[in-house]
Amino acid sequence: STQLNIKVTDNINLVARAGADTYSDNRTYFFPYYSGGSITGELEDETITVLDYNADFLANFNFELASDITNSTTLGFNLNSRSRKINYSQAINFTENFRSPLDPFELTSIDNIAAEISRRYYRYIRFYGTTNFNIKNMLFLTLGGSYERHSSLPDGFFYPSVELGWLASETFDLPDWWTFGKVRLAYGQV
Repeated sequence: STQLNIKVTDNINLVARAGADTYSDNRTYFFPYYSGGSITGELEDETITVLDYNADFLANFNFELASDITNSTTLGFNLNSRSRKINYSQAINFTENFRSPLDPFELTSIDNIAAEISRRYYRYIRFYGTTNFNIKNMLFLTLGGSYERHSSLPDGFFYPSVELGWLASETFDLPDWWTFGKVRLAYGQV
């Protein structure tokens, strides 16, 4: 993974980050004649190859809108891609009782060999944003939204959210035993 931070101005920052993960998993299962796994013998050979990558692009904005009002806004884009490939083969009902899966001769008749290749690809894109308003360090409003599109679904989804917070301890003189009080209302669709 890597990340690049760019400070455009004191109020605007850009972030780009990306990461990739890949691996290959090779599996061999061998059961000779009369073993616990198979009375007539079985050989399975499986190779799983996976590649995942993720990329984010963010823009952060911080502004003072008035003497007692500040705004912090984040806009972003995410791309996530996942691919998986499985090569699988199986041989059953051995014609000879051998003790090694590496001897291809006399393994089985051609009627008892099966092979399969499967591939899965998923891609997700997401646009998102959130904006926070801070009024006199007492009243807080947050608006957010996210739009997602998946390669495996026909339509995209939009998820809105809103949050309103009020710091009551900054509004009223409270008794010494009550040092902090906040009321928060939030709604979000997930």
